[in-house]
Amino acid sequence: METRPNEKPRYHRIVLMEPLAASISGHRAAVIDISLSGALVAHKASLAVGTSIVLEFNWNGEEADIVCDVVRVEPYTQLTESGKKTLFRSGVHFTEYRSGSEHVLRVMVTDLVSRALDEQKANARGVPAIAASSYQTGGTESGFTTLRYIKGSWTQTPTNSPQQPADGFTVSVNEDPAQIELLCQTYASSKFEDRKMIRDMAALSISSDQGVATRRYEP
Repeated sequence: METRPNEKPRYHRIVLMEPLAASISGHRAAVIDISLSGALVAHKASLAVGTSIVLEFNWNGEEADIVCDVVRVEPYTQLTESGKKTLFRSGVHFTEYRSGSEHVLRVMVTDLVSRALDEQKANARGVPAIAASSYQTGGTESGFTTLRYIKGSWTQTPTNSPQQPADGFTVSVNEDPAQIELLCQTYASSKFEDRKMIRDMAALSISSDQGVATRRYEP
């Protein structure tokens, strides 16, 4: 088994365009949104808040097996051909990764963030979204750099903290300068939701000592 996930930082959740088939403790479910710290899951039977469950799903041929605590449950009504039926949505917090699940989750969230940024920028230009090439980013061995966008100008400060600022982002001190420049340009021209995704990408890149493989994003 792998170590428990860190309680902090909390990551902005990524909403899936289509629910992802999953199971919770062996029962059919669907992942609606997800982050490195938790998920929103739809399912048939009600769960009790505080219950420990096992969430399983497949991402690009790799299996994730994550122990979770149920932190909230809400019923909702779904219309079907035979009438109405009551389902449930549960917010779960990840407490333990099993059998390589942390890697699968990181790849999944990185893919979703990259894709969302790619598609939003492509839509703004009126052209099809094109997946960029993959490369290794981040790593935490040598510290971090915090970049803040204040009154139309960027400041850059060395730091030992991986915390993401509200007005910019923090990356590894070893990050590719060309990629930092692209992120700065994109951040400055982006709206609030896009800026949150850029912070998510930065947080992902420094969330492990080895960094994480991501697509090279072109604004």
